[in-house]
Amino acid sequence: MDSSLSISNFSNICRTCLVENVELKDIFSSSVDKLLKECTSIQLQSGDGLPEFICETCINKVSEAYSFKLLCESSDQTLRNILQNSVLDDDKEEMGILENYDDCSNADDPVLETVTDKEYFTNSQDNLNDHSYFAEVKVNTLDELEDIECKLCGQTVPKNQEKSHMESCHIGDNYHICNKCKKEFTDVKLLKRHMRTHKLKKNHNCPTCGKSFYGANDLTIHIRVHTGEKPLTCTVCSKAFADPRGLNSHMKTHTGKKPYTCNTCGKSFAHSFVLTTHKRTHTAERPYVCSSCGKTFIYSHNLAIHMRSHTGERPYQCQQCYKSFSSSSTLSAHMMTHTGEKRFVCSVCGKKVARSGDLAIHMRIHTGERPYSCNLCFKQYRMSSHLSAHMKSHTGEKNHICNTCNKAFSNARILSSHMTIHTGEKPYTCAVCNKSFAHYSSLSTHRKIHMHDKNQKKE
Repeated sequence: MDSSLSISNFSNICRTCLVENVELKDIFSSSVDKLLKECTSIQLQSGDGLPEFICETCINKVSEAYSFKLLCESSDQTLRNILQNSVLDDDKEEMGILENYDDCSNADDPVLETVTDKEYFTNSQDNLNDHSYFAEVKVNTLDELEDIECKLCGQTVPKNQEKSHMESCHIGDNYHICNKCKKEFTDVKLLKRHMRTHKLKKNHNCPTCGKSFYGANDLTIHIRVHTGEKPLTCTVCSKAFADPRGLNSHMKTHTGKKPYTCNTCGKSFAHSFVLTTHKRTHTAERPYVCSSCGKTFIYSHNLAIHMRSHTGERPYQCQQCYKSFSSSSTLSAHMMTHTGEKRFVCSVCGKKVARSGDLAIHMRIHTGERPYSCNLCFKQYRMSSHLSAHMKSHTGEKNHICNTCNKAFSNARILSSHMTIHTGEKPYTCAVCNKSFAHYSSLSTHRKIHMHDKNQKKE
């Protein structure tokens, strides 16, 4: 026991690791208590006199533990279903043998009666020729193993796993999970509609990336990802979309209706599924786990994009310069380098940027806001990517490797800058004298020469 701890410390220590004087969050207002109850045996109750705060490090740990718990349970369920189906197939085969035996028996023989355990073993030796007892036992076993259909969603599960299915797939009135692909739904009717897709075959294949689809229309919409085509236009703001579902979702931004409100922070959303995923920012739940490196994500699409960093897949190609990207958002950002379009203007300094997200990040220069904090040294950053790069200074991770000299770097930007040594490329050009440089920092230093000459002329 730590002798330095006392009740007076309870208001500023972490409930789970007892560390003091760090940034803490309320266990109960952020719903972390639910994760702790799922993963540990400790008793948590607001107002019980014990510490009610938890540090960021412990939040991340319990989130990872909960994700691992879900992964284990899901894998166990899959393996048991495979085993269960195998047993069921064997039992059905044995039943078929017994039924064939009945068909071959003499029709003039008297009807055999089913007997109890006690009767069977006390009857005469002639009962050894009577297989009806075994048939009855076999039928009972099949009854226990037979699949049943869930009345809520129509999913088929073994009868003896009905309770487990309800607890894992129908967590709440507005939270339902497909037991085959783990996709989440806010309405059980949507889940039932989704289940039909598992009974169909994906016969429509994309010629570019090989992805398969159930319908020709889905394939047509998907191909626009590669071509960049966006034939659907918003009648209000003229924004273009490739997918009609994206357009329908976008139209709600013009009505201003956001009926789904977060109980924790009060933020409102136009769609219930967006609210569901948003709540994870408060609970620190990251249910999507990379099977290659263990990295966790709040959203499934972020995991899908991340997996491409392991596979090297870059399915989104620019039709002008044929450069490829791992996500559609990265391609969209790249396309603006060709159009030069910069619609968003800073109200403070007048700087123009291509995306609203870029403007929000830029505004932090003026406000001084640094919302991303390191939980080890409490350094703060304006961008999450800067924090991620900084974290590698603690871990020592250098996973960006030069293919030419095998030198390793902590992030892609430094590697890209290093590659100019091998390629001789000088992408940064001075607008005054057209001199080129390999690094932007070198160009910035060079510009000062012209600024100095300009000032001397004024004097």
